[in-house]
Order: sequence, then C-alpha cells, then structure tokens
Amino acid sequence: SPEGQLALGIMIALEGIFRTILLKRRESSIHAFRKSIRYHLEFLRRLKEYLAEGKFLTKQAFRKYVVNLGEELPEDLEEELEDFRKEDYQTDKLLEDIDNDISLLDEILGRISGITPEEDAKLLELEDRLSELVSNGQVVVFTYYADTLDYIFEQVAESEKFRRLRIEKISGRMPPPKREEIVKQFVEGDVQGVMSTDGWSEGMNFQSDQVV
Repeated sequence: SPEGQLALGIMIALEGIFRTILLKRRESSIHAFRKSIRYHLEFLRRLKEYLAEGKFLTKQAFRKYVVNLGEELPEDLEEELEDFRKEDYQTDKLLEDIDNDISLLDEILGRISGITPEEDAKLLELEDRLSELVSNGQVVVFTYYADTLDYIFEQVAESEKFRRLRIEKISGRMPPPKREEIVKQFVEGDVQGVMSTDGWSEGMNFQSDQVV
C-alpha cells in the first residue's frame, strides 16, 4: 500500500541517519563511540521486550532516538509506545533482525571495550599535537560532542606533558560567569589552552589564540 511504502521509506531514511551519526561518534572519540554502542544495545533489548508485549515505539519517538543517538538513552521510552497486532506484521523476522544487530554490536563492543586511553591512538596523537602547538602559543580545541570533550579534557589534564600548563574546558553545563572568566583569563594569557564544544564557539572572542 502507499502508506506501507511511505513507512518503509521513512525507516530506510532513518537507518541512513543512524549510520551517519554512529560514524560521527566514532570519528569524535573511541569513548563516544563506545557509549553509543552500549546505549543502542540497551535500546534494542528493550525494543525486543516491547515487541513481545505487542507494543512498538511511535515513529516520532524512534526518529527522536536516532537523531539524538549517543548522548543518553531516553528515560521515557515506555511513554512513547503504541499497540500493534503481531499477526499484521512479520514480527518473527523483525525479532530475528534485531538479534542479528545485537550480535554484531556485541562483537564490536567486545573489540573496543578494552581500549584504554594509553592505547587510544587518536587521543595520543591529539596530546602530541597539542603539546607541540601550545609550546608556540595559545590553542583552542573544538569538538562536536560534550562527552568527547569531557574525555579528552580529563586525559589531557592528567597527562605529564601538560603539568606546567593551564588548560581549561568550556561547556554548556558551565555557568555563564565561569565561561566568561575562562575566556577572559585566556585572552590575558593566564590560560594556555581551551577545549570547548562547537556549540559554544560562536560568540567567543579568542583574540590572542594562535591556533584553533
């Protein structure tokens, strides 16, 4: 039916969005990617339970989950369910596909769960590059995801390479006066490096930084 074809088209489009977002999370950091895999595994296992009860997420709820994938698993999923007749759909095939996805994601998680910061090649490269750049001037590092910001800042703050330097982070969870104070100290030269999410890059006046 036209309605069925439209629904199928929407699901295919959402699958493409899901893959793109998951790739962005992987490019952001191993920490962000690992979180997304764990959240999606939990989501799929919940989805199996809902299907067994004859319930499914509304299209709006599923779309919201996919678009916001990674930051956190919504707490109100149970409030976004609607009843369906199992006999009207290929429920067994859907459950089989979900099981296949769970197996694949479990395998991926098994491969990456043991990667420590000391083994994180991208993080190590960032630290080396940051150490080189900050020796020649002030540096601003932007990242898209807040959890990646927390991850790289924590590791840099604990690194011996930066013990004698002052590096701060700015995020949306920080009170505006605190953010403004960090920017002021950076401009005055008291802070050598700032890490921030892209969302807070607009409106920041880092006049003295040599590298962004």
